[in-house]
Amino acid sequence: MPVAADPPLPNGTNPLEPRPDPRPEPVTDPRPAPNTDPRTDPQPEPRTDPATDPNADPQNPPEHDWRNDPAPEWVVPGARITYFGTTATTLKKNDPINPQIGVGGTGYQQYDIIAVTPVGVLLELRYYTIPVNETQPQLTETSLKLVDAASGGQLWVPSSQLVNPQLTTAEDANPKFEAGTYQIDGDTYDVIHYTHTFQDNGESIIRRAYDRHTGIMLFQSESSDNDDRKLVVSTEYRTYRAAELPWQGTTFTQQMRGFERLVYELVVTNQMQGLPAQHRGSDITFDLGESTENLMQVGVTMKRHVPRGAPPMNDDAQQDPIPQMICTNQRFGLFIAPDVLGRLETGQVLDEDATVGYTIRVTDVYPVDGVTLVEITEQGPGNSYSSVYTYDARVGLLVAAVRRVPGLDLTYETTLLSVE
Repeated sequence: MPVAADPPLPNGTNPLEPRPDPRPEPVTDPRPAPNTDPRTDPQPEPRTDPATDPNADPQNPPEHDWRNDPAPEWVVPGARITYFGTTATTLKKNDPINPQIGVGGTGYQQYDIIAVTPVGVLLELRYYTIPVNETQPQLTETSLKLVDAASGGQLWVPSSQLVNPQLTTAEDANPKFEAGTYQIDGDTYDVIHYTHTFQDNGESIIRRAYDRHTGIMLFQSESSDNDDRKLVVSTEYRTYRAAELPWQGTTFTQQMRGFERLVYELVVTNQMQGLPAQHRGSDITFDLGESTENLMQVGVTMKRHVPRGAPPMNDDAQQDPIPQMICTNQRFGLFIAPDVLGRLETGQVLDEDATVGYTIRVTDVYPVDGVTLVEITEQGPGNSYSSVYTYDARVGLLVAAVRRVPGLDLTYETTLLSVE
């Protein structure tokens, strides 16, 4: 069972090796139905450990390397996992000038499973923060992350650990693995509890609970306690569902593969009431590289310019491109298949998320200088935020994006500058 950082991916491997889409129909909740009496719950069916040589000495079987385990069967493109998180900080030294004794926050974390590759699982992360004195979540951060298939960056445990888990018996063991139960909304689940205590400017404790049948993480908390403050960050499982947008499973066109470089301008505007607007700009360059049907390697370079329109800042002038991977299965990527865009109609609802409360719909289809543009919007609950993405329907290229977060007085504007 993984207990620390994600293991490194094997050197020399190519994440773009083609792999068949394992997606079943339909995707269902990986958690088992809750049991009312965990003591009578049947144990998982035993499986043969692939690391054990049938000709080896049964008294000394080879040690199993969990990093070689495949992703669980429920880890498939199109699946979306949502957690609810809380953060609480208690200050121990009272400041007479600023007597605040503690702060906290809540929000949702969503993980879209974008692709399963031979060397890892590509996840798209979205963070929805619920500000203090507010009730509706606001989209505050998005990112892509490649995690190992065996543990998903701690989102699940390796399948081999569900067969004969190495449970801890010593009271003072660290880390500690224990069988037990965990409740969510009154439902009880058989779990493996993981606890790790360590010293890092004070005592820190990581706790996780993994479902015994599927391996999915149901709960995680990280706490730290030092002389100045006590911090507790926790997340708890909410939902798992299929979220298949119309472009799920599509491929890059030959024209998309023909592009070599895309340059966008990102302008972040902070417009606080009663104060002049502040603008921060960046030029973001995507150097497009090797690709398969639905995965593409890109190098990303960001050069800041403050204020807007000024030359790039010197500290960014020689920045090396950051390697990333993009996929046609992303919620809103650089490309959407032109044939999909051609079928979309104004007002068409593409997805509704009951947990976070947002809706994705086509908000406009309109011509500009002979080019059809398709506008797709993710609208937060109660207009807490909106993200509008505009695509050129001829080639499927993202030409503009605008994200507005009124509660934070922030606007993010992205505009396509050049194509090579």
